[in-house]
Amino acid sequence: MISAVDAVDLTVNAGEMLAMVGPSGSGKTSLLRLIAGLEEPTRGQVLLDGTPVSAIHPAKRGIFMLFQDALLYPNLSVYDNLAMPLTLRQPFWKTFGTGRRRREMVRAQVEAIARRFQISERLDALPEQLSRGERQRTALGRAMLSRPEVLLLDEPLSNLEPELRFHLRLEIASLREETGATVIHVTHDPFEAFTLGDRVAVLHRGRLQQIDLPEHIYQEPANRFVAGFFGFPPMNFVSGLAKEAEDGLWFLAPGKPGAGIQLKMPSKLAAAVGHPVVAGIRPEHVNLEALPSGSAQGSIEASILRVEEFGPEAFRHLDISGVGIVARDNVGQNLPKTGRVRVRLDESRILWFDSKSSKRIG
Repeated sequence: MISAVDAVDLTVNAGEMLAMVGPSGSGKTSLLRLIAGLEEPTRGQVLLDGTPVSAIHPAKRGIFMLFQDALLYPNLSVYDNLAMPLTLRQPFWKTFGTGRRRREMVRAQVEAIARRFQISERLDALPEQLSRGERQRTALGRAMLSRPEVLLLDEPLSNLEPELRFHLRLEIASLREETGATVIHVTHDPFEAFTLGDRVAVLHRGRLQQIDLPEHIYQEPANRFVAGFFGFPPMNFVSGLAKEAEDGLWFLAPGKPGAGIQLKMPSKLAAAVGHPVVAGIRPEHVNLEALPSGSAQGSIEASILRVEEFGPEAFRHLDISGVGIVARDNVGQNLPKTGRVRVRLDESRILWFDSKSSKRIG
Protein backbone atom coordinates (compact mmCIF):
# COMPACT_ATOMS: atom_id res chain seq x y z
CA MET A 1 0.00 0.00 0.00
CA ILE A 2 1.28 3.46 -0.91
CA SER A 3 0.92 6.26 1.65
CA ALA A 4 0.00 9.47 -0.15
CA VAL A 5 0.38 11.49 3.06
CA ASP A 6 2.22 10.21 6.11
CA ALA A 7 2.74 11.69 9.58
CA VAL A 8 1.77 15.26 8.68
CA ASP A 9 1.01 17.30 11.78
CA LEU A 10 0.35 21.01 11.35
CA THR A 11 -1.92 23.80 12.53
CA VAL A 12 -3.19 26.56 10.26
CA ASN A 13 -4.10 29.73 12.11
CA ALA A 14 -7.36 31.56 11.45
CA GLY A 15 -6.91 34.21 8.76
CA GLU A 16 -3.52 32.84 7.74
CA MET A 17 -2.27 32.25 4.21
CA LEU A 18 -0.35 28.96 4.29
CA ALA A 19 1.52 28.08 1.11
CA MET A 20 1.98 24.33 0.71
CA VAL A 21 4.77 23.55 -1.74
CA GLY A 22 6.54 20.50 -3.09
CA PRO A 23 7.29 18.61 -6.32
CA SER A 24 4.74 16.52 -8.20
CA GLY A 25 3.70 13.46 -6.19
CA SER A 26 4.64 14.95 -2.83
CA GLY A 27 1.09 14.63 -1.44
CA LYS A 28 -0.07 18.25 -1.70
CA THR A 29 -3.41 17.62 -3.41
CA SER A 30 -4.11 14.54 -1.26
CA LEU A 31 -3.59 16.61 1.88
CA LEU A 32 -5.85 19.36 0.52
CA ARG A 33 -8.62 16.83 -0.19
CA LEU A 34 -8.28 15.49 3.36
CA ILE A 35 -8.65 19.00 4.75
CA ALA A 36 -11.74 19.59 2.59
CA GLY A 37 -13.29 16.35 3.80
CA LEU A 38 -13.31 14.84 0.31
CA GLU A 39 -11.13 11.97 1.57
CA GLU A 40 -11.11 10.10 4.89
CA PRO A 41 -7.71 9.64 6.58
CA THR A 42 -6.78 6.04 7.43
CA ARG A 43 -5.09 7.35 10.58
CA GLY A 44 -5.40 10.61 12.47
CA GLN A 45 -8.00 13.29 11.89
CA VAL A 46 -8.59 16.74 10.42
CA LEU A 47 -10.12 19.28 12.82
CA LEU A 48 -11.96 22.47 11.91
CA ASP A 49 -12.21 24.70 14.99
CA GLY A 50 -11.72 21.58 17.10
CA THR A 51 -14.42 19.53 15.34
CA PRO A 52 -13.62 16.68 12.94
CA VAL A 53 -14.36 17.84 9.38
CA SER A 54 -16.14 14.56 8.67
CA ALA A 55 -18.63 15.35 11.44
CA ILE A 56 -19.65 18.66 9.85
CA HIS A 57 -22.21 18.73 7.04
CA PRO A 58 -20.47 19.83 3.80
CA ALA A 59 -22.82 22.82 3.43
CA LYS A 60 -21.83 24.06 6.91
CA ARG A 61 -18.06 23.69 6.66
CA GLY A 62 -17.53 27.12 5.10
CA ILE A 63 -14.89 25.63 2.80
CA PHE A 64 -14.45 26.60 -0.85
CA MET A 65 -11.99 24.56 -2.93
CA LEU A 66 -10.60 25.81 -6.23
CA PHE A 67 -8.97 23.17 -8.42
CA GLN A 68 -6.16 23.40 -10.96
CA ASP A 69 -8.73 23.18 -13.76
CA ALA A 70 -11.56 25.54 -12.93
CA LEU A 71 -14.86 23.75 -12.31
CA LEU A 72 -17.73 25.91 -13.56
CA TYR A 73 -21.36 25.09 -14.20
CA PRO A 74 -21.15 24.25 -17.93
CA ASN A 75 -24.76 25.22 -18.73
CA LEU A 76 -24.52 28.63 -17.02
CA SER A 77 -23.02 31.81 -18.38
CA VAL A 78 -20.06 33.54 -16.75
CA TYR A 79 -22.52 35.98 -15.17
CA ASP A 80 -24.64 33.21 -13.65
CA ASN A 81 -21.56 31.31 -12.43
CA LEU A 82 -20.37 34.44 -10.63
CA ALA A 83 -23.84 35.22 -9.27
CA MET A 84 -24.44 31.70 -7.93
CA PRO A 85 -22.86 32.20 -4.45
CA LEU A 86 -24.73 35.49 -4.01
CA THR A 87 -28.13 34.02 -4.84
CA LEU A 88 -27.52 31.11 -2.45
CA ARG A 89 -26.20 33.12 0.48
CA GLN A 90 -28.95 33.56 3.08
CA PRO A 91 -27.43 36.63 4.82
CA PHE A 92 -27.55 38.32 1.42
CA TRP A 93 -31.30 37.68 1.19
CA LYS A 94 -31.91 39.12 4.63
CA THR A 95 -29.96 42.28 3.78
CA PHE A 96 -31.36 42.98 0.34
CA GLY A 97 -34.59 41.00 0.30
CA THR A 98 -35.94 39.62 -2.96
CA GLY A 99 -37.13 40.95 -6.29
CA ARG A 100 -35.70 43.93 -8.14
CA ARG A 101 -33.58 45.27 -5.27
CA ARG A 102 -31.80 41.97 -4.85
CA ARG A 103 -31.22 41.56 -8.61
CA GLU A 104 -29.68 45.03 -8.78
CA MET A 105 -27.31 44.30 -5.92
CA VAL A 106 -26.28 40.95 -7.43
CA ARG A 107 -25.59 42.59 -10.80
CA ALA A 108 -23.56 45.37 -9.16
CA GLN A 109 -21.30 42.91 -7.34
CA VAL A 110 -20.93 40.58 -10.33
CA GLU A 111 -20.02 43.44 -12.67
CA ALA A 112 -17.53 44.83 -10.15
CA ILE A 113 -15.74 41.49 -9.78
CA ALA A 114 -15.82 40.96 -13.57
CA ARG A 115 -14.05 44.30 -14.09
CA ARG A 116 -11.49 43.38 -11.48
CA PHE A 117 -10.70 40.06 -13.16
CA GLN A 118 -10.90 41.51 -16.67
CA ILE A 119 -13.78 39.33 -17.86
CA SER A 120 -16.48 42.02 -18.25
CA GLU A 121 -16.80 41.31 -21.97
CA ARG A 122 -17.32 37.58 -21.36
CA LEU A 123 -20.28 37.69 -18.96
CA ASP A 124 -22.67 36.20 -21.54
CA ALA A 125 -20.28 33.43 -22.62
CA LEU A 126 -20.52 29.79 -21.57
CA PRO A 127 -17.48 28.12 -19.92
CA GLU A 128 -16.70 26.10 -23.06
CA GLN A 129 -16.26 29.40 -24.94
CA LEU A 130 -13.63 30.69 -22.53
CA SER A 131 -9.87 30.35 -22.57
CA ARG A 132 -8.22 28.51 -19.69
CA GLY A 133 -7.19 31.83 -18.16
CA GLU A 134 -10.71 33.23 -18.43
CA ARG A 135 -12.17 30.13 -16.76
CA GLN A 136 -9.70 30.39 -13.90
CA ARG A 137 -10.42 34.10 -13.45
CA THR A 138 -14.13 33.31 -13.35
CA ALA A 139 -13.55 30.65 -10.71
CA LEU A 140 -11.43 33.01 -8.60
CA GLY A 141 -14.10 35.69 -8.89
CA ARG A 142 -16.74 33.22 -7.75
CA ALA A 143 -14.53 32.25 -4.81
CA MET A 144 -14.25 35.89 -3.79
CA LEU A 145 -18.02 36.41 -4.01
CA SER A 146 -18.70 33.25 -1.98
CA ARG A 147 -16.91 34.77 1.05
CA PRO A 148 -15.59 31.41 2.37
CA GLU A 149 -14.19 30.94 5.85
CA VAL A 150 -11.57 28.52 4.48
CA LEU A 151 -10.31 28.74 0.90
CA LEU A 152 -8.35 25.79 -0.53
CA LEU A 153 -6.44 26.52 -3.74
CA ASP A 154 -5.04 23.53 -5.64
CA GLU A 155 -2.43 24.99 -8.02
CA PRO A 156 -4.91 27.40 -9.66
CA LEU A 157 -2.13 29.30 -11.49
CA SER A 158 0.05 26.45 -12.75
CA ASN A 159 -1.27 26.38 -16.33
CA LEU A 160 -1.43 30.12 -16.93
CA GLU A 161 0.94 32.40 -18.79
CA PRO A 162 3.44 34.40 -16.65
CA GLU A 163 1.76 37.81 -16.98
CA LEU A 164 -1.62 36.43 -15.91
CA ARG A 165 -0.03 34.48 -13.06
CA PHE A 166 1.53 37.70 -11.77
CA HIS A 167 -1.83 39.49 -11.88
CA LEU A 168 -3.76 36.67 -10.22
CA ARG A 169 -1.17 36.28 -7.43
CA LEU A 170 -2.01 39.84 -6.43
CA GLU A 171 -5.73 39.07 -6.59
CA ILE A 172 -5.37 35.99 -4.39
CA ALA A 173 -3.52 38.06 -1.80
CA SER A 174 -6.24 40.72 -2.00
CA LEU A 175 -8.96 38.07 -1.70
CA ARG A 176 -7.53 36.88 1.61
CA GLU A 177 -7.16 40.43 2.94
CA GLU A 178 -10.69 41.46 1.96
CA THR A 179 -12.54 38.34 3.09
CA GLY A 180 -10.42 37.45 6.13
CA ALA A 181 -10.51 33.85 4.97
CA THR A 182 -8.02 31.21 6.04
CA VAL A 183 -6.23 30.22 2.82
CA ILE A 184 -4.19 27.12 2.02
CA HIS A 185 -2.52 27.59 -1.35
CA VAL A 186 -0.95 24.52 -2.96
CA THR A 187 1.76 25.07 -5.55
CA HIS A 188 4.88 23.43 -6.97
CA ASP A 189 6.45 26.86 -7.58
CA PRO A 190 8.84 27.97 -4.78
CA PHE A 191 8.62 31.63 -5.86
CA GLU A 192 4.83 31.54 -5.70
CA ALA A 193 4.95 29.94 -2.25
CA PHE A 194 7.37 32.56 -0.90
CA THR A 195 5.47 35.56 -2.30
CA LEU A 196 2.01 34.41 -1.15
CA GLY A 197 2.52 32.51 2.09
CA ASP A 198 2.62 33.98 5.57
CA ARG A 199 4.21 30.63 6.31
CA VAL A 200 5.39 27.89 3.96
CA ALA A 201 4.93 24.14 4.45
CA VAL A 202 7.30 21.97 2.41
CA LEU A 203 6.18 18.45 1.44
CA HIS A 204 8.24 15.66 -0.09
CA ARG A 205 7.17 12.04 -0.62
CA GLY A 206 4.08 12.55 1.51
CA ARG A 207 5.95 13.88 4.54
CA LEU A 208 6.18 17.37 5.98
CA GLN A 209 9.81 18.47 5.71
CA GLN A 210 9.56 21.91 7.28
CA ILE A 211 7.00 24.60 8.08
CA ASP A 212 8.21 28.12 8.84
CA LEU A 213 8.39 31.71 7.66
CA PRO A 214 9.64 32.00 4.05
CA GLU A 215 12.85 33.79 5.03
CA HIS A 216 13.66 31.15 7.67
CA ILE A 217 13.17 28.32 5.21
CA TYR A 218 15.55 29.97 2.77
CA GLN A 219 18.21 30.84 5.34
CA GLU A 220 17.80 27.86 7.69
CA PRO A 221 16.54 24.85 5.70
CA ALA A 222 15.95 21.72 7.75
CA ASN A 223 17.57 19.35 5.28
CA ARG A 224 19.22 19.04 1.91
CA PHE A 225 15.94 18.63 0.02
CA VAL A 226 14.52 21.90 1.35
CA ALA A 227 17.79 23.71 0.71
CA GLY A 228 17.94 22.52 -2.89
CA PHE A 229 14.26 23.11 -3.66
CA PHE A 230 14.39 26.85 -2.98
CA GLY A 231 16.65 29.09 -4.98
CA PHE A 232 17.46 29.67 -8.64
CA PRO A 233 19.82 28.37 -9.80
CA PRO A 234 19.63 25.56 -7.22
CA MET A 235 22.11 25.38 -4.36
CA ASN A 236 25.51 23.86 -5.09
CA PHE A 237 26.17 20.67 -3.11
CA VAL A 238 29.78 19.57 -2.69
CA SER A 239 30.57 16.26 -0.97
CA GLY A 240 33.67 15.88 1.15
CA LEU A 241 35.14 14.99 4.51
CA ALA A 242 35.50 16.97 7.72
CA LYS A 243 39.06 16.84 9.08
CA GLU A 244 40.80 18.42 12.04
CA ALA A 245 44.15 20.19 11.68
CA GLU A 246 46.38 22.32 13.91
CA ASP A 247 44.74 25.49 12.61
CA GLY A 248 41.15 24.30 13.04
CA LEU A 249 38.46 22.31 11.31
CA TRP A 250 38.58 21.87 7.54
CA PHE A 251 36.33 20.51 4.81
CA LEU A 252 38.13 18.67 2.00
CA ALA A 253 36.37 17.88 -1.28
CA PRO A 254 38.43 15.70 -3.60
CA GLY A 255 38.78 16.80 -7.21
CA LYS A 256 41.43 16.17 -9.81
CA PRO A 257 44.49 14.21 -8.58
CA GLY A 258 46.27 16.32 -5.99
CA ALA A 259 43.57 19.03 -6.08
CA GLY A 260 40.11 19.80 -4.76
CA ILE A 261 38.31 22.32 -2.58
CA GLN A 262 39.33 23.18 0.97
CA LEU A 263 37.01 25.22 3.18
CA LYS A 264 37.31 26.34 6.79
CA MET A 265 34.48 24.89 8.89
CA PRO A 266 32.98 26.38 12.07
CA SER A 267 34.47 24.94 15.25
CA LYS A 268 30.97 24.00 16.47
CA LEU A 269 30.94 21.22 13.84
CA ALA A 270 33.76 19.33 15.56
CA ALA A 271 31.48 16.30 15.98
CA ALA A 272 31.54 15.86 12.20
CA VAL A 273 35.30 15.19 12.10
CA GLY A 274 36.05 12.00 10.21
CA HIS A 275 32.56 11.82 8.73
CA PRO A 276 31.38 12.54 5.17
CA VAL A 277 29.53 15.85 4.97
CA VAL A 278 28.04 18.02 2.24
CA ALA A 279 28.67 21.74 1.83
CA GLY A 280 25.69 23.70 0.53
CA ILE A 281 26.68 26.87 -1.30
CA ARG A 282 24.10 29.15 -2.90
CA PRO A 283 25.15 30.53 -6.31
CA GLU A 284 24.77 34.12 -5.06
CA HIS A 285 27.39 33.42 -2.38
CA VAL A 286 30.03 32.47 -4.96
CA ASN A 287 31.96 35.69 -5.61
CA LEU A 288 34.08 35.96 -8.73
CA GLU A 289 36.93 38.28 -9.68
CA ALA A 290 38.87 38.67 -12.88
CA LEU A 291 42.14 36.78 -12.53
CA PRO A 292 45.12 39.16 -12.54
CA SER A 293 48.47 38.10 -13.86
CA GLY A 294 50.42 36.28 -11.18
CA SER A 295 47.46 35.43 -8.94
CA ALA A 296 47.98 35.22 -5.20
CA GLN A 297 49.18 31.93 -3.79
CA GLY A 298 46.42 29.92 -2.14
CA SER A 299 43.52 31.59 -3.94
CA ILE A 300 40.83 29.39 -5.48
CA GLU A 301 40.79 29.46 -9.24
CA ALA A 302 38.15 28.12 -11.60
CA SER A 303 37.64 27.51 -15.29
CA ILE A 304 34.49 28.97 -16.86
CA LEU A 305 32.65 26.16 -18.68
CA ARG A 306 29.52 28.02 -19.77
CA VAL A 307 27.70 31.31 -19.15
CA GLU A 308 23.92 31.74 -19.20
CA GLU A 309 22.62 35.30 -19.25
CA PHE A 310 19.08 36.11 -18.15
CA GLY A 311 18.31 39.83 -18.20
CA PRO A 312 20.60 41.55 -15.66
CA GLU A 313 21.93 38.27 -14.22
CA ALA A 314 24.49 35.76 -15.37
CA PHE A 315 24.81 32.13 -14.29
CA ARG A 316 28.42 30.96 -14.65
CA HIS A 317 29.12 27.24 -14.66
CA LEU A 318 32.58 26.68 -13.21
CA ASP A 319 35.06 23.87 -12.75
CA ILE A 320 37.13 24.13 -9.56
CA SER A 321 39.76 21.41 -9.64
CA GLY A 322 37.25 18.90 -10.99
CA VAL A 323 34.33 20.08 -8.83
CA GLY A 324 31.37 21.72 -10.59
CA ILE A 325 29.96 24.97 -9.15
CA VAL A 326 27.41 27.51 -10.43
CA ALA A 327 27.85 31.22 -9.61
CA ARG A 328 25.19 33.89 -9.91
CA ASP A 329 26.29 37.47 -10.57
CA ASN A 330 25.41 40.62 -12.49
CA VAL A 331 25.89 40.78 -16.26
CA GLY A 332 27.59 44.17 -15.91
CA GLN A 333 30.53 42.80 -13.93
CA ASN A 334 33.88 42.93 -15.68
CA LEU A 335 34.20 39.16 -15.98
CA PRO A 336 35.21 37.06 -18.97
CA LYS A 337 32.91 34.50 -20.59
CA THR A 338 35.75 32.04 -21.06
CA GLY A 339 39.07 31.31 -19.37
CA ARG A 340 39.77 31.38 -15.66
CA VAL A 341 38.58 33.48 -12.73
CA ARG A 342 39.32 33.79 -9.02
CA VAL A 343 36.65 32.39 -6.71
CA ARG A 344 35.90 33.63 -3.21
CA LEU A 345 33.35 31.59 -1.30
CA ASP A 346 31.47 33.29 1.52
CA GLU A 347 32.26 30.66 4.15
CA SER A 348 29.97 32.31 6.71
CA ARG A 349 26.98 31.57 4.45
CA ILE A 350 27.79 27.92 3.74
CA LEU A 351 25.28 25.37 5.06
CA TRP A 352 26.42 21.94 6.18
CA PHE A 353 24.54 18.66 5.83
CA ASP A 354 25.08 15.11 7.03
CA SER A 355 25.78 12.88 4.01
CA LYS A 356 23.69 9.97 5.28
CA SER A 357 20.65 11.59 6.85
CA SER A 358 20.68 14.75 4.64
CA LYS A 359 19.78 16.78 7.74
CA ARG A 360 21.41 20.14 8.28
CA ILE A 361 24.10 20.14 10.97
CA GLY A 362 25.31 23.02 13.06
